[in-house]
Amino acid sequence: MVDNVAPQETAGDNAEPGTQKFNSSKVNVKKKECPSCAMEIDARSKSCPICGYEFSDYSAVVKWVAIGLLLLFLLYFILSRVPF
Repeated sequence: MVDNVAPQETAGDNAEPGTQKFNSSKVNVKKKECPSCAMEIDARSKSCPICGYEFSDYSAVVKWVAIGLLLLFLLYFILSRVPF
């Protein structure tokens, strides 16, 4: 047991602006997992700082529109070959 350790000072109400320290466990930061190295990084990151994996800028809407157009094309292709 150590008795001679001085308590750490924390920024309180009388601290100067910009000197407050934030406890990272209490800050709600959105994270995402890198599919290449499985590290959790900031959700706004465009690339992984660990392995360099670059995330796409495509939104979910663009992805679903592309899938829908592909399905329509395949459906048209299949139905155009079926004799009525």
